[in-house]
Amino acid sequence: MGNGCFSGCSGLTSITIPSSVTSLGTSCFYNCPKLEKATFQGKLPSNITNCYLQSTCIIYVPKAYFQDYKDALGSTYPYIYVPLKDETSGEEKPNEQCAVPTISYADGKLTFASSTPNAEYHYTITDTDMASDAYSQDGIVKLSAAYNISAYATADGYKASDKATATLYWVEANLQNTPTNINQTATRGIIVTSNDGIVTLSGLNNDETVRFYTVDGKQLGAAKAVNGTASQAVSESVVIAKMGNQTIKIAVK
Repeated sequence: MGNGCFSGCSGLTSITIPSSVTSLGTSCFYNCPKLEKATFQGKLPSNITNCYLQSTCIIYVPKAYFQDYKDALGSTYPYIYVPLKDETSGEEKPNEQCAVPTISYADGKLTFASSTPNAEYHYTITDTDMASDAYSQDGIVKLSAAYNISAYATADGYKASDKATATLYWVEANLQNTPTNINQTATRGIIVTSNDGIVTLSGLNNDETVRFYTVDGKQLGAAKAVNGTASQAVSESVVIAKMGNQTIKIAVK
């Protein structure tokens, strides 16, 4: 495989490399952000450490060469597996996939949970408000007060789960007051997730009511929090969740 042969291929999600490939070109997988699975069918190709394979990629290798791949790639690549065998056909099949984790927030703690036993979690948090030596002509900066969170689960003998996504919103904890000094503002975290048309909010007060509206103000329904969590099925692509005088705009997946 030539140098940079898949470089910049943003749509590449999986690849099978046959046993006839004996060498990988430098940077052949450079800037392939969606590459999640690579299956090697032969012995360890030369130059594998310079191919820029994503360290989060799930790598399947033949059992006979498993240790060769582990030794060459080292601890930077923790997800190297030997595919399981289908007992009836003898064909190789991927490891069972970890259950997608849930993301919740309560008592000042962000929590991930998966139904897969002994799951471990890998997460990314981005904050659009982060800035360094930024510039503002008029001295006014609008804060989004939101963190974007993604997480996936892994466990020994399992394929990595699909990613779960959520948004952590910081809203005023005291809805009766409107402080003007940022140091006086008491806040609480509300986690919002949406999947298959179900919107879920966690981090709420017990028995707190959340009302859901369309963007043009039509009420879709209401849900009361149980154990700090409230859910609502919606058919809109964008909804507004309202808690007291606080509102959150949610893109529904």
